[in-house]
Amino acid sequence: MLLTINVKEKEALVINYVESQKLTFPVLLDIEGKISEKYAVANFPTTFLVAADGTIDKIKEDTFKNEKEIDQFVRSNIKVE
Repeated sequence: MLLTINVKEKEALVINYVESQKLTFPVLLDIEGKISEKYAVANFPTTFLVAADGTIDKIKEDTFKNEKEIDQFVRSNIKVE
């Protein structure tokens, strides 16, 4: 599941963007910046790959250039048994 957290922007602005881009994944609001502060996010965007047990497996502090890069980011943590 993919979800995003928007930091320190007004709800109406975020809703407008989500609708204009026809995003189909959840976009949560961190209006006061508490979540980004808790996870020490210094750069935007920052992507966290979270395991099924809730632990953070991997962090990327930059934009993805294309779908292949996203796929590699996710697949690099898949453990084959």
